[in-house]
Amino acid sequence: MQRDLLHAWYDWKSAGPYYFRLSRTVTKESEFRGPQAGHPSNYATALLRAEPADELAFLSEAQRPAHFNAAHCEELERAIGIGIVDGLMSHYVAYRGCKITLVGIPVGMAS
Repeated sequence: MQRDLLHAWYDWKSAGPYYFRLSRTVTKESEFRGPQAGHPSNYATALLRAEPADELAFLSEAQRPAHFNAAHCEELERAIGIGIVDGLMSHYVAYRGCKITLVGIPVGMAS
């Protein structure tokens, strides 16, 4: 049942003729600070570039900090991608006309 609903939602959001498309390239540093109730991993910052595109895409050009192993970076990139989908596709009219690239992890995050 849940899988059927999610597939129906996906089909409706990704195949419909109505969606918002980014009109110009924008670079933005994004920062998240969650409540400090436990583990310090509720803080994140990333430098993102968004460009107009025909469909939603997420790429990474970021060099990983030396103390991050490859598996950890893959988990972080997956979490960023999920957040992007959640934020852009959850509106009545989806914001799916853009390619978002993780350009870098600012120095403060890598230390």
